[in-house]
Amino acid sequence: MVLDARRALVWPARKTVILADPHIGKGDTFRRAGIPVPARAAAADFDRLSCLLSDYGAQRLVVLGDFLHARPDSADDCIERLHDWRRRFASLEVLIVRGNHDAHAGPPPSALGLVSVDEPYADGPFVYRHFPVGTGVDSQGGYVLAGHLHPGITVALGAGGARRVPCFHQSDHQMVLPAFGGFTGTGRVRAATNDGVFAVGRDRVIALPRPAMV
Repeated sequence: MVLDARRALVWPARKTVILADPHIGKGDTFRRAGIPVPARAAAADFDRLSCLLSDYGAQRLVVLGDFLHARPDSADDCIERLHDWRRRFASLEVLIVRGNHDAHAGPPPSALGLVSVDEPYADGPFVYRHFPVGTGVDSQGGYVLAGHLHPGITVALGAGGARRVPCFHQSDHQMVLPAFGGFTGTGRVRAATNDGVFAVGRDRVIALPRPAMV
């Protein structure tokens, strides 16, 4: 498995890219509410996704919930971008594990040919979920891959500065992926001593030393 700095987990043996919480259409939702949000973040997300799929020769995409941020309007920019992206990757198998935003947004347009399932969804050694599970909770027979929490961590920079960055949070029973969407924000990671935290840098993923995780 590969932790990619573009906020995705890659399963090369299965030609599968796994990501969480793209929140497609969030900018459109804000603009409909009268909040001025530039469209470049959405365009950047689609570009990043397209590069990921092409770089790894992916045949399958798994989305761990919150594919859409809200029920889209037919005039939303995200609808046109989605259809353009799907035409480019027409043969790609796309599996969406429904999250809390998906429940409100409703299913994606049927013309996109995407498959939506409820959690948990077993796939080989993994169990796909949107909501992470607690320690000791039955994971239905596999290592859990989940989203929802938008994990992030503050890392120290030079000259006493600091920056908040997305991260992958790994424990003995699950990994919580960072939010893929660039317009999502981050939540605080509450890592146990033996957990792994992998900060997302500009072009690489950095394993943080364990004392920095507590």
